[in-house]
Amino acid sequence: EGQNTLIHHNVLTGRFTPLLKLPDLLGAPALAAGGRYIAFSGLEDQQSSAPLPSTNIILVDVEEAAVQSIVIQGSADRDPGFAPDLSAVSFISSRESWSELMVGSFDDSLGRRDRTKSESSIGSLDVTLRSLYGSPHSLRQPAWAPDQSALAFIEEGPDGDHLMLYSFEKQEVELVASGHDLSDPTWGPEPGFLALVLRPRDESQGKIVRLDLKRGLAEVLPTPFSVRSLSWSNSRDLNNP
Repeated sequence: EGQNTLIHHNVLTGRFTPLLKLPDLLGAPALAAGGRYIAFSGLEDQQSSAPLPSTNIILVDVEEAAVQSIVIQGSADRDPGFAPDLSAVSFISSRESWSELMVGSFDDSLGRRDRTKSESSIGSLDVTLRSLYGSPHSLRQPAWAPDQSALAFIEEGPDGDHLMLYSFEKQEVELVASGHDLSDPTWGPEPGFLALVLRPRDESQGKIVRLDLKRGLAEVLPTPFSVRSLSWSNSRDLNNP
């Protein structure tokens, strides 16, 4: 009672497997290695009386039925995403008046473990946490560049939203674009190309904006339908699920 269940569905076998129960599961889970690894935000302490409920990033190895939590006391952690080589997980960590872009680096890449069929489970990982950027404004939706050179994310400002880019080489953040309502930053299959959803002020329909970061170009793509979320296929096509 009062519990939510994370369920894994294998579409090949049709099998549904309950993985774990928590008071609350927040947002869409991030998947990696063909669905073997899952990261999501979960409320583990239902009795918390803090103004901002404390939520953790929870990592699951479906094959080994192993679970590990990344715990930052007194923070609400959300929007996890695996690095392309499975060496780290990014997420947003928030307190009452402060948000941070965080990366948790694994002592041993999950990608290497998966390739070598390592018997060690995700529950034995050592995770090193690092704050990349902090702001008094809300941050959301970090997205890894395919070459892991950068993280794109949204910062909510008093005058609208801002698409920000953290460069691992420069170790700094730059402003890429601004708009009334931005969401779903999505990298193309090649480095340097980004797309996101823009909802202009006084318009209900979202528009797709495609960015060429190297040349500093932006293109609004005409769409006869409302855009809610984006994915970018390997054929360079933008999809709106």
